[in-house]
Amino acid sequence: MYLIVTRSFPPELGGMQNLMWGLSRELSKNFMIKVFADHIEGHKEFDEQASFSIERVGGIKLLRKYRKAQLINEYIKENKIDGVIADHWKSLELIKTSKKKYCLIHSKEINHPKGSSQNKRVVSILNNVEKVIANSQFTKNLAIELGVNENKVIVINPGVDPAEELNKKTLDKVESILKVKNPRLITVSRFDKRKNHEKIVMALRNLKQIYPDIVYICVGYGEEEENIKKLVKVEGFGIAYVEAAQYGVPSVGGKDGGAADAIDHEKTGLICDGNSLDDIYSSITSMLENKKYLNLGKNAKEFVNKFQWSKIIEEYKKILN
Repeated sequence: MYLIVTRSFPPELGGMQNLMWGLSRELSKNFMIKVFADHIEGHKEFDEQASFSIERVGGIKLLRKYRKAQLINEYIKENKIDGVIADHWKSLELIKTSKKKYCLIHSKEINHPKGSSQNKRVVSILNNVEKVIANSQFTKNLAIELGVNENKVIVINPGVDPAEELNKKTLDKVESILKVKNPRLITVSRFDKRKNHEKIVMALRNLKQIYPDIVYICVGYGEEEENIKKLVKVEGFGIAYVEAAQYGVPSVGGKDGGAADAIDHEKTGLICDGNSLDDIYSSITSMLENKKYLNLGKNAKEFVNKFQWSKIIEEYKKILN
């Protein structure tokens, strides 16, 4: 039996929540698992449809991690388990066991200045697990730079479910809203400063001179939402790239992050310097010229098959068996 310890789990929405649900579901087809997750409103109905045991832990956030760790430590003492898989280094910080531990990492949560107290905590925990599972090559390199043992870090990209056929009624509604707007650009992500929405909005000012009917759609939420709205009035791994590719939509992604794992440059999309307005502008222009995006999208739809959960889970089985 493997325990999955996570702070992010459905029915709460989000990329990490989807990842931990997919991983739990697929692992349950091969191993006996039990999930320890945080309490969230409406979880009972969701948990009942799962094919594995989910234990929820509630209470004040500050105290919850101690209570959760205590429950897990007691469970480990009383049951035979093979290992613990965690969504975050903090999820392992209070777990006391000699059993094998595995920790998933993403660049944002480990990116603390080298030598800082936070960095020392991260490195101390990650260097004492069986394997550190990075979501991209970028994250792996970052972890090593920050002091994590290179021999412990492997890359397993997040998986995706097979694409669902889009509802015709929904598509018709979208068409009625956008009408003659074309070409169409879309961003699906949190509204964080590091996502550089504002640079795309600025690039659109010039692109509108060439493509008067161009439209940019932002899907997401976050602290930068109001700033992006204000900027629009003046004139905004990633899993979203993979999900777009399933529908034959190519992507433009920044070189500093997991995009390079999800986008094959010049074949399924373009990789650019996300901090450079000129580079963003030229990349979008290049994709739109002569409808290059059509061929890139065709390639992307074929390329994306390797990210199916049925293939991704085989990488996990290699390190768990």
